[in-house]
Amino acid sequence: MSVARLASVGSALAAAGLVAAAATTTGPAGASSRGANGLARQAATAPTIRVQGRRLVDGAGRAVQLRGVNRAAFESRCTYDDAGFADGPIDQASVTAMRSWPINVVRLTLNDNCWLGVNGLPIGGDAAGYRRAVRGYISLLRRNGLYVMPVVEVFGPGTQRSTQIDYMPARSHMLAFWRSVASMFKSDHGVIFDPVTEVGMAEWNDPHPDPPGQWDCWLRGCTIDSVYEGAPRFVAAGLQSLVDTIRATGATQPIVLGGLSYNADLTQLLGYLPTDRAHQLVASAHVYDFVRGKDVAATFRDQIAPIARRLPVILGELGERRCDSGSGAYTRRVLGLVDAAERKGTVIGVLMWTWNAQTGADGWHCPTGRYGEGGPVLIHDYAGTPTVMGSVFRRWIAAKGVRS
Repeated sequence: MSVARLASVGSALAAAGLVAAAATTTGPAGASSRGANGLARQAATAPTIRVQGRRLVDGAGRAVQLRGVNRAAFESRCTYDDAGFADGPIDQASVTAMRSWPINVVRLTLNDNCWLGVNGLPIGGDAAGYRRAVRGYISLLRRNGLYVMPVVEVFGPGTQRSTQIDYMPARSHMLAFWRSVASMFKSDHGVIFDPVTEVGMAEWNDPHPDPPGQWDCWLRGCTIDSVYEGAPRFVAAGLQSLVDTIRATGATQPIVLGGLSYNADLTQLLGYLPTDRAHQLVASAHVYDFVRGKDVAATFRDQIAPIARRLPVILGELGERRCDSGSGAYTRRVLGLVDAAERKGTVIGVLMWTWNAQTGADGWHCPTGRYGEGGPVLIHDYAGTPTVMGSVFRRWIAAKGVRS
């Protein structure tokens, strides 16, 4: 898990200003004819993906199993370093290393404040540069034949700088963010939108949603506490409003939905599904060995299997604490459950956390902290040298044969 995320787990703009923020991002994000035309030309040749019934399929209607990685690239550096925006390289050599495994999708982490240019972020003030860097990297990934899933990894309400995962996304920024991002990429049907990486609201904490009911808040929004120390209660954006905001731009790509408890609890997802006029919803569970009280076989049986009878399902994040020691037994076990489901006719996608190189105790590392602090990581370096966990995943992909 990211440094921003572990802070959330471990610690278990005025209206006129928002309009101005949205206005400043709409131009750079979606109104440049040169940029939009370039993305449209690129989208014409790169692979596409859509929901068809309970499957993901490509442009020819063939079933697609997403097999890929999370790339924690744009969530954090923009909050402390004005010399750049990305954590690690975002060049062709690093993408070539990714493709050699071979994956077919990258889930790319972003920061809502840095994209919108609010709350003093990005450091240095170059929000347009941040957006160009993100768009350029997504374009590079797409030119290399990869699907891309942009996701808001860290977010906060009002004047709070985004450095953690809050109990819920805030209306103050998240709607403007997705209006901008969806407008930019609506012509590229190899892009999948993941509106919020996880929400911290869970059975084991009580952020006091008003109106009451955590799943009601997840769907419709509410007023709620914040994980940020000293931050006031705020108005949360429900997932229905995020789906509606994306669709209002004309974007029809798949939209990924998680659940409560950092996407470990999808028990009531089917009863609280947002309405999507494009019928392009995908369910996502996050599976880690350090999530207490969660038996992974029970998760597949009781949560994933019922959802998969109605929607495509992915494991949007998968990892284990001891990512570079032992045998990768937990990863093997989960991938075995994915294969068992496939033998019964259910295709479940897998995106491992994370394609970020080990940097030492103060950065990305194996083993992680008790709750995933500092990882887990797939690689030792950006040439793609795998950790033990990474080797297990790479062999699993290789056994699948042709990228699909």
